[in-house]
Amino acid sequence: MDYGERIAKLEAVVESHKEQLNRIEQELVRLRVRTDEGFAALHGEMVTSLRWQIRLTITLFIAVVGMFMAVLGMLAKLGGVL
Repeated sequence: MDYGERIAKLEAVVESHKEQLNRIEQELVRLRVRTDEGFAALHGEMVTSLRWQIRLTITLFIAVVGMFMAVLGMLAKLGGVL
């Protein structure tokens, strides 16, 4: 085998690797876009969930305070603590 054939084969291999790398880069870009979209959707769901958690916490706190006040009112009527 002379050097011309070796160089030609090597150039063909290099060209093939370049094409494969370009395809991999394109797939990585597509994957990155899909991942970013997925994280954006997940972030939106997390914000909604956090809002619900805050609302439920406030509601529970108000309910507990209301029950406490009701118990204090009943105790005061019974001859009382206050």
